[in-house]
Order: sequence, then C-alpha cells, then structure tokens
Amino acid sequence: MAQILGMKILIAGDEPNTSTYLKQGLAEAGFIADLVADGVVAVIQQL
Repeated sequence: MAQILGMKILIAGDEPNTSTYLKQGLAEAGFIADLVADGVVAVIQQL
C-alpha cells in the first residue's frame, strides 16, 4: 500500500456532498484528491 501514498486523483463530480465524502475517504487512504465541479473544468485543469 505504500506505493499509493501521495498519489494524486482528480474528482469531477456534480454532487458536492458525494464528492466531498469521496475526497475524505481517499485522503484517509493516503491519496491527494482535488475536486472540480464537472468534466469540462477537469479537462481544462489538466491542460
């Protein structure tokens, strides 16, 4: 499991409560998670 510590994940979701819950769970598992409101913003952020 040490390999995933610090791995970054981008969450694109239109349900704020679900996205926040998912981000919290991933953080507890050692991931670094960023939230964006939708897929378009996710694509722009990754350019």
